[in-house]
Amino acid sequence: MHEYVLANVRDLILERGQEVERHRLAKLIEAIPKRSDTKVLSALERDAEGLHGGHTVLVAWLDDDKIHKPLGLSPGSPASSLIEAIRRRVPSSLRPEVVRIHLMPGNIEQFLRRIDGAQPNTFDETTLTEALDKVPTARDACFHRAAAERYTGWRKLVRDGDPGFDDPVPRRSRGSGDMAAVVSRRVPAELASMRAREPS
Repeated sequence: MHEYVLANVRDLILERGQEVERHRLAKLIEAIPKRSDTKVLSALERDAEGLHGGHTVLVAWLDDDKIHKPLGLSPGSPASSLIEAIRRRVPSSLRPEVVRIHLMPGNIEQFLRRIDGAQPNTFDETTLTEALDKVPTARDACFHRAAAERYTGWRKLVRDGDPGFDDPVPRRSRGSGDMAAVVSRRVPAELASMRAREPS
């Protein structure tokens, strides 16, 4: 999914009238995979300062379908309550603006279904079926196809259906010359830390 996120980040940068090459963007965004939501939460609680060190922003990207359980909240809790509970685990020594929490509706398979639904019949049917059955190579192939440069319009349709997806997207910060960067994740959850500089 990292490749797909990078493609979306680049799309939004271009929409804002800036330029950045894909290979350069890949060097600016570092993905740190964690194998479960609970491990992401643990990393935020125990190692957020170390993960953030030297980076512009730290983004925790989690599925929202089961995250209420390790947080001790009820099913169906609003996103604002989930995010607040996650933030309470982050050391107070880190400024709130340098740690961003993104909750993806559902899980990775549901996200692939939304991508497919935005532009049906673009994925190879067999590959999509295998991806939805949690076959890693098929899942990667789907994200690779959706990340292709010619599918800018397709990705915009997906973002339009999930406004939260572009919430942590790079944007200029005042005066510092840095650009807050985004996210990447692998199933089922990922902690991503990013070092980002204004593209030249």
